[in-house]
Amino acid sequence: MKMKLKIGYLGPDSVTFGYMAAKKFFDSSKQVEYIAHPSHEQIALAVGRKTIDYGVLAIENVIDGVISETIHAVEDVDGQYGLSVCGEIALPVHLYFLKKDNLTDLPKKVLSHISPINQSRKFVEGLRKQGVAIEVRNSTSEAAKEASENSDIAVIAPLTARGAYGLSLAHELSIEDEKNNMTRFWIIGKTHSDRTGNDKTAFLVNLEHDQSGALWKSLHCFADEESGINLNLLLIYPNPIPGKRWEYTFLLEFKGHILDPEMDAAYQRLRSSGLILGRPRFLGSYPDAISGNPDD
Repeated sequence: MKMKLKIGYLGPDSVTFGYMAAKKFFDSSKQVEYIAHPSHEQIALAVGRKTIDYGVLAIENVIDGVISETIHAVEDVDGQYGLSVCGEIALPVHLYFLKKDNLTDLPKKVLSHISPINQSRKFVEGLRKQGVAIEVRNSTSEAAKEASENSDIAVIAPLTARGAYGLSLAHELSIEDEKNNMTRFWIIGKTHSDRTGNDKTAFLVNLEHDQSGALWKSLHCFADEESGINLNLLLIYPNPIPGKRWEYTFLLEFKGHILDPEMDAAYQRLRSSGLILGRPRFLGSYPDAISGNPDD
């Protein structure tokens, strides 16, 4: 009997964008079990410890930018157990202001995950000016559950929370700051993806901070006309290193696959450059699901 793939997502239930992304990516396979986790770190740990096969982690939003929690989770777990970014998927994100049916006045407080709060800053600021408290929860599901149990609480959540928790719309239109709002999710596992010819590759790099121009020189490893290397840098993000002041781990994402001769040559140059502390951490190469598909 074929074993079901175990897929981890941010829970506690199916009223999260992580669950929607997981369903969208894996639903072509009939043998799938979706398992909720309380945080991105717990998802990454479950993959690292092989209690699930794959995890789905939000990595970047078009309004709120890169999601630092995911970088910390991947970096920590990869260092302990090893894992790989082996896929990605983008999901349109529309946010709604929901409440209990019997709530007619302004709520005393509004709950949500930090990402939806940041993605609807204009609406949230309007609530704050009216004296409404804004509080963060681990997920939109957790926030929606609380709102369903207390008439003084409202929630910012996907529309699916309306039916799942018996809530109603307190505002007819979606409230995100930008109507083209999307979130990109990484698929993490223990295996590497094959080369497709339309791929991305991600690295984590700790630079030698005492070297002048270390960041520029490290990027030069990937774009040097004299050596015939010319790779497109898609993303660079400085993620603060916990416990250290003004020091960062850089997430670098390039167009191409680690098995491409050009990418491999650039990676080897970076490793031998003397610009980094330790080895550059290769997170994975995976099919590019974003470029050329802005409406997906």
